[in-house]
Amino acid sequence: MHAGDIDESYPPRRSPAAHTEVLDGEAVILDAQRRRLHRLNTTATAAWEAFDGRSTVSEVAADLAQRYGEDVETTTRDVLVLCRSLAAEGLLDGVERETGAELPAGDEPQPGDEPQPGDERAGEQRR
Repeated sequence: MHAGDIDESYPPRRSPAAHTEVLDGEAVILDAQRRRLHRLNTTATAAWEAFDGRSTVSEVAADLAQRYGEDVETTTRDVLVLCRSLAAEGLLDGVERETGAELPAGDEPQPGDEPQPGDERAGEQRR
């Protein structure tokens, strides 16, 4: 499956390779294989935490819309965008990472070569 194939009926599941810490309500996701960090805002963190592989995008969106008092249609669209983006980065289980997001040749991670705080090699993205 590819990120663009994700629709409202898809039940997203966090990749076991994605290590998550929540700080002040915002998730920091470590993709150790690619040495990248991803930060999610509080709403995206709530969605990420609900990505259990059982609840569909529509179900997650409905829960979030009710929790935050938002429109279900808008929330569903936002959760879809989040899912597709995280999937393209290889952070959702069962979805192929987008090929344009590969590491440069010769920059493959080595065993024990994980990013450290302040490490300039650890890319950071905010969703």
